[in-house]
Amino acid sequence: MSEGIDPKAHSHFLALRNSAGDWAIEPSLAGIHCTALDATDFGTMAQHQAKVVWSPLSNLLLYGKTTDVAAARAAGLTIALGSDWSPSGSKNLLGELKAAKVVSAHFNLGFSDYDIVAMATRNPAAILKWDAKLGTIAKGKFADLLVVKGVTGDPYAHLIKTREQDIVLVTIGGRARYGTKKAMQQAGGSGEALKVGRNARVIDFTSPDQDPGIEKITLAEATTRLSAALGNLGTLQPHSIAMSAAIASGTVSRTGWRLALDEQFGNNVQLRPRLAYNGIRTGPDLAAVAAAAEPLHPIKLDGLTVADDPVFIDTLKSEPNLPQGLGAAIAAFY
Repeated sequence: MSEGIDPKAHSHFLALRNSAGDWAIEPSLAGIHCTALDATDFGTMAQHQAKVVWSPLSNLLLYGKTTDVAAARAAGLTIALGSDWSPSGSKNLLGELKAAKVVSAHFNLGFSDYDIVAMATRNPAAILKWDAKLGTIAKGKFADLLVVKGVTGDPYAHLIKTREQDIVLVTIGGRARYGTKKAMQQAGGSGEALKVGRNARVIDFTSPDQDPGIEKITLAEATTRLSAALGNLGTLQPHSIAMSAAIASGTVSRTGWRLALDEQFGNNVQLRPRLAYNGIRTGPDLAAVAAAAEPLHPIKLDGLTVADDPVFIDTLKSEPNLPQGLGAAIAAFY
């Protein structure tokens, strides 16, 4: 919601109020980004018991500014933390914890290490109303656990400082899904071998009740396929457009799998609401989107982790939108 920092982005929020003065905001609303909102807007959200999802690194990389989460907190809003997506943000939520700590310190936001970890655990569980089963470690809850190296010091600061290579075990619903070979064996798990940096790990993606076609694909094979597809986008683009048109016209059925490019016309962007504010429709200009079919160029698949992406840190340090020293401060955690 209101991703961006200009009046147009702000208008997407203001358009949620109708001519009678009623707001289309319910307690179930979790506004992702809310970068264009001010203290008054957050007061309106709090009045209607809405929530906020904060993606500080992505916001700063894209706009040079991030959400006024201090105002959101002052208004009483529950705030969760999300990494947005890897093209303009952290590779994973562990990385976003580091970004949130650095951003909080840089802008004097006042979030403690506990506050930041809560944004990635108990707060999102509460926002989704899953807090009876998730978000904290307690008897009767699902054993969704992250185990990292180290047993001393403040646990919240320790988690934020933890590197990807320091993760020992991940369990979901009590089932071992990722970790060192020893930890996986001790937890009764098994799976596919991989390396994070120079560290051997085991990962288990198996889910027999899901699509059998996906079930057969290993992480290694998926990496190979994605690398090939991204490296051949120019050739695949006409095929994808033709296939989308054929599916829309009913010429072919929706069998099999295909690549759906994010935020492209034909990928349901036309279903997004275009509420009016001051007589002007907000949301995407569908005609302009449809006409902007620029040719695609090959893309190199990023490493799955920072440890496996040698250019990530150098790129982060050189990003012009980040405040001076912020990229280096995040990089220091790695």
